[in-house]
Amino acid sequence: MAAMRKSAQDVQKFMDAVNRKSGSQDFQKGSQQVSELTHEGDLTVGDRVLGKKRTKTWHKGTLIAIQAAGSGTKYKVKFDNKGKSLLSGNHIAYDYHPTVDRLQVGSRVVAKYKDGNQVWLYAGIVAETPNVKNKMRFLIFFDDGYASYVVQLELYLICRPLKKTWEDIEDISSRDFIQEYLTAYPNRPMVLLKAGQLIKTEWEGTWWKSRVEDVDGSLVKILFLVGEAKDDKRCEWVYRGSTRLEPMFSMKTSTASTQEKKQGGQMRTRPNV
Repeated sequence: MAAMRKSAQDVQKFMDAVNRKSGSQDFQKGSQQVSELTHEGDLTVGDRVLGKKRTKTWHKGTLIAIQAAGSGTKYKVKFDNKGKSLLSGNHIAYDYHPTVDRLQVGSRVVAKYKDGNQVWLYAGIVAETPNVKNKMRFLIFFDDGYASYVVQLELYLICRPLKKTWEDIEDISSRDFIQEYLTAYPNRPMVLLKAGQLIKTEWEGTWWKSRVEDVDGSLVKILFLVGEAKDDKRCEWVYRGSTRLEPMFSMKTSTASTQEKKQGGQMRTRPNV
């Protein structure tokens, strides 16, 4: 009889523990309640959008859900090329080309990223708006440090960009460079270069002998002449204000040194561009 009473007590204790755990889980679910929305601002379920995948490339799809929770609003995208992702607003873009008046220096965009015969959609910021000098094109600084001119029909505007757009860039050197560029804009020191000129250009942490092949607005086409870069016949467009170009690096280093002396030798840091 005593054994039966003990068994009954054990069962009751087990049930109490289960009820406590269930109540705790219900409380957690209640505190993390997610609301399903049909629209949020100018976005509506069913809209065509672009979404960022783990590969960091962007792909077209359909907005199938908008979820509002304590951590912020999330957007569920079903991609045309299979797969679904729940994304934050700074990782989706409108699937139409914005008018010129909606684009300004610092705007967060998705643009066509061209590498030889391959083309992707990749995130970046607008560094120049169309003018006569750049042949009425937009200069884009992509998140990986690559720079390229594109036309309006190659651009998509990101829906909910961060207030400080550079904080969305994962690569540290690119993030620092973009922050410095946007903070200093419209002050944009650049080196003057001409086709055939020999200079040193940084690539993967090493300075290489290189030759200027062409100049297009704020960009310069560099051909690497020695080492692995020569074996690959590497040719790259580089922003003329980049410290990857030895003349620009020397100019900035000299300017920083002069400022340090004026500040009584106090040390200053400089972004690794």
